[in-house]
Amino acid sequence: MSEIKAVAKNLRGSPRKARRVADAVRGKNALYAIEALRYMPNKSALDIRKVVQSAVANAVNNNGMNAETLIVKSIMVDSAFTIKRMRAQSRGRGRSILKRNCHITVLVDEPKAEKGTAKAAAAPAEVKTEKKTAKKAETKETKKKVAAKTTKSKPATTKAKSKATKK
Repeated sequence: MSEIKAVAKNLRGSPRKARRVADAVRGKNALYAIEALRYMPNKSALDIRKVVQSAVANAVNNNGMNAETLIVKSIMVDSAFTIKRMRAQSRGRGRSILKRNCHITVLVDEPKAEKGTAKAAAAPAEVKTEKKTAKKAETKETKKKVAAKTTKSKPATTKAKSKATKK
């Protein structure tokens, strides 16, 4: 099971706005993500949808994976170059306008664990806990025996206390 990757570079749109859309579909089923992105009103949803579709197509055509079982393992939105423009302001001044761009990287993968392997891995864990609880019970019993054998002594009186009371 290897991750299948699709990348779109230098897309027009802010990376912050694209990350909000990417967070909505990260970890979801790939086909569900494509349908969810279809109905999102954001401009970046269209770009992310195209990259997810490309990743699914790469997985199906190049690696022979089943499109229905694929999940969107990761969507990374990174900043690309920024176009800087000026806008006229009052008193002959100008303000800068930053037209940001982004790179979108999508990784899709098949789910890792199957039902049979998950049950086999869970069984040994129960045996280990039983051994630990048995050892704890033995240590408690030995501590009780040691505590019963020790004798109680009178608290020691110090001369420092008696000197402090005289002053």
